Amino acid sequence: MPPRRENQIATAELAEIIAQQMAAQFPNLFAQWNQANNNNNAPCNFKTFNSAKPSKFSGSQGATALLQWFESLENTFRHV
Repeated sequence: MPPRRENQIATAELAEIIAQQMAAQFPNLFAQWNQANNNNNAPCNFKTFNSAKPSKFSGSQGATALLQWFESLENTFRHV
C-alpha cells in the first residue's frame, strides 16, 4: 500500500526541518568535537567532515532510517 499524500507532505516538511536544524548545529558540533580532542589532531571543519562523504538523508525512508542516519553521522564524526 503506497503512503498517503498527507504522509508524504509531512515527511518532506520534517526532512526540511531536520536539514535546517542540522545546518544550524554543525558549527557547534565541530566546536565541541575540537574541544573534546583538545585540538591534538587537525581541527574538524565542514570541509574535512564533508570529505569523509557522510551519508545523505532524503526524508522519505521513515523514522528507522532517520535513526540509522544519525548513527552514521556519529560514526563519521568519530573517524574524521
